[in-house]
Amino acid sequence: MDSAKANMDFWANSVFLSGILILEYIGLCLYTRSLPMWWFPIVALLVSHISYVGATRAAEEWGNFVKSAFDIFLSDLYEKLRIAPPETRDEERKLWTSFSQAMIYRLPSSLPALANSPNPQMAPPAGFTNEPPNAERALVSYQSLQRSFYVPDTKLYRETYPPDGTMPYSGLWPFLQAMAGTLDVAGIPGIADGFQRAVQDRLVGLERYWDKRASPPGYDSFVVPPLGQGGAKHYGDNARAGLHLLQCHCMRGEWDVLHRAEQVFDFVVSGWDHDPSHPSPGGLFCVQPARSGDRGTAANAPGALFALHLYQITGRQCYLEWAKKMYDWVNEYLRAPDGLYWDHIDLQGNIDTTQSSGNQGTMIGASVLLFQVTGDAAYLQQAEHIAGVTLNCRFSNQPAVSNAIFFKNLFLLEAVNHNGTYRHAMQTYADKMWDSVRDPMTSLFTFNGTMPVKLLDQAAMVQIYATLAYPAVGTLASQ
Repeated sequence: MDSAKANMDFWANSVFLSGILILEYIGLCLYTRSLPMWWFPIVALLVSHISYVGATRAAEEWGNFVKSAFDIFLSDLYEKLRIAPPETRDEERKLWTSFSQAMIYRLPSSLPALANSPNPQMAPPAGFTNEPPNAERALVSYQSLQRSFYVPDTKLYRETYPPDGTMPYSGLWPFLQAMAGTLDVAGIPGIADGFQRAVQDRLVGLERYWDKRASPPGYDSFVVPPLGQGGAKHYGDNARAGLHLLQCHCMRGEWDVLHRAEQVFDFVVSGWDHDPSHPSPGGLFCVQPARSGDRGTAANAPGALFALHLYQITGRQCYLEWAKKMYDWVNEYLRAPDGLYWDHIDLQGNIDTTQSSGNQGTMIGASVLLFQVTGDAAYLQQAEHIAGVTLNCRFSNQPAVSNAIFFKNLFLLEAVNHNGTYRHAMQTYADKMWDSVRDPMTSLFTFNGTMPVKLLDQAAMVQIYATLAYPAVGTLASQ
């Protein structure tokens, strides 16, 4: 085996040296403005080609030796590692995938199950479990997110894995979920320093959607030129982008990030409906331009939440006034008899009665913050009612991204009323998804059972595991 490795090294070094000589010859020609020894580069190229062929064959030969060594001594390796030998090829592949994750990500809980040992000193410690804790699950899921969806050169993401070829980068909404996942992982105690670069990269990526030419400026639904063609602006998505900016500000203390968040809020409130002749007048429109005229919970609830966080940070009364205005509009026109919230109303007065877990969660978050800033217990009671009804019947079959928003706002409520059933419900859901939806080889979550995997789904699960890893609710666990 050592001889095969030395042979490969010789040919590889020959390729490298031939390349260096060719570059030096080119430099000499440029310096002297002549072609001395014209035959030299031809010989060097020939030697380089021969060396490349030799290196390729030597590498293949060395690889065969290495694989043969593993095959020969594999039983001894299982014995030394105290791992029970798998019975099938698929089981063997899954075993070594788990082992690789344990080594690469320093996750001892991802190690394969230990075989029984007569030596008590070699037995697994009491309480040993192969179930990874939430922090490790978050990190593994995040690494899969970055490996499968991230485009490092542009700091953007693809919308699916494998890419479906329809567009090179994701829309703003999926990007925001990936950004939320990054921020939530960065907030896990003990690892924030290692994620400073990742947080900065998300801020750079977010700028790819910023339309500075608009009045007022805001985030487009797709990447703006020159990397994309831009798109309509959604008021709800901009409000959530603002929430992420505020989370960055709270983590890093950067005032330019807070200033950008205030610019985003100016755009958000520019979407308020001022026409009193409309059915259910008022409320934020869903999209600019307001082609459909829809006004909904998905715009006004995050708008209220955004305004409340701005009020907590800046103390400016106008933000609290806007928050109450949006919150009250949703309660007046889109609250259902069961106390949950419908989706939206159009300009003909037709109501879409869909009740998504994400919308319920955002209204929980807004209610909790209103209770905190006003002291009015009615807001807390309303949050608890929304949480109870939603947990009973409205989240089990919802998309992962909606549930991530719901659960994160539920943690905001838990920080106030200390109701442990919220965390239990979230942990139960997270455990079920880890066992039934995650591919153990890739740690990608295939909710529809087949490829491609959606960025939205993967990012949502990162957020859920990261949030569960917090010993207490984070400052902005409400995106």
